[in-house]
Amino acid sequence: PSLSETLADTPTPEATATPVPTAVPAQPAVTATEEEKAEAQSHFEKGNAAFSEGQFGLAIREFTLAIELDPEHSDAYLNRGFLSLQLGDWGEAVSDYTRGIELIPEEAGAYYNRGFAYTQLGDFEKAVADYGDAIRLDPQSITAYSNRGSVYLELGQPELALADFDQAIRLDLQSAPSYAGRALAYTMLNMDVEAEMEIALAVVRGFDKDLLEQLVEGLKSLR
Repeated sequence: PSLSETLADTPTPEATATPVPTAVPAQPAVTATEEEKAEAQSHFEKGNAAFSEGQFGLAIREFTLAIELDPEHSDAYLNRGFLSLQLGDWGEAVSDYTRGIELIPEEAGAYYNRGFAYTQLGDFEKAVADYGDAIRLDPQSITAYSNRGSVYLELGQPELALADFDQAIRLDLQSAPSYAGRALAYTMLNMDVEAEMEIALAVVRGFDKDLLEQLVEGLKSLR
């Protein structure tokens, strides 16, 4: 597994809490009627119910119907994007989150999840930018700092990675992926004593010792 795949925390649902490529074409300026909005909301709620029951295909169809009826139904884009993440459809997730962000640009979770999708696509620069926006909107987001740190490792920037892992740990002393990330960053900086200390701290917090040691040895072999 890559460093970012190993360390990254999973995406977070947006409107799924109420049971929640790279470019998308410009959307036409279509305003739904009140009747269409009501019907769209009905499909959206059916999509949420299907999601809660694990019927992802049905949920996606319902969210799509909601979007067709009301092209400005931001939560439908966010929820469909979240389901695409669960299914590993990274490009579809990017498209839906991009549209969702156009509609509600202050939604931190949308940037976080699009950053996660960009990471899976290997588009690390865009992932860094999205995690940065997630942090700007939610400075207490432990996982945004930790995930951005893991992307910095992929980009070969261990100093920047360390800064993010440090902040994640300040916010949560039990963040095992952040200690593991610091171990990898220190290894990249040839600071093996510090790396060993971080390995111990990560393992005691539940991180897989064998996996982490394998990653550390892999980095050492690249020296």
